[in-house]
Amino acid sequence: MKTSLLLATLCILSSCTTTETKVQHVEIMTFRLTNPTLDQDFATVNEEVNTFLKKQHGFISRDLGKCNDSTWIDVLRWESVKHFEAAYTKSAEDQGVKKMSGMIDFNTVVPLSFNTY
Repeated sequence: MKTSLLLATLCILSSCTTTETKVQHVEIMTFRLTNPTLDQDFATVNEEVNTFLKKQHGFISRDLGKCNDSTWIDVLRWESVKHFEAAYTKSAEDQGVKKMSGMIDFNTVVPLSFNTY
């Protein structure tokens, strides 16, 4: 009985691997476009934005989608807030980012940011 209990405990403990989680910085923004008919143009311009983002140090991933009520959601993952801030500063010079920004109704923007643990 003691041997069975010991073996069961060891099996359970061995399945609980301790993987180190790395903190990430996440930026989320919801918004609407200045003109709902710009959807296709917006999607095209975002290919340019993705090219810019992929070149930024600390960039992990981006997900962009549209809800059924014309609200867009943009989710960006970074290695740290410092990486995000550096890329944000550089983005002011990027033509794709400038085009994208011109299509967003900034009165509808809801930004959120957090670090994962």
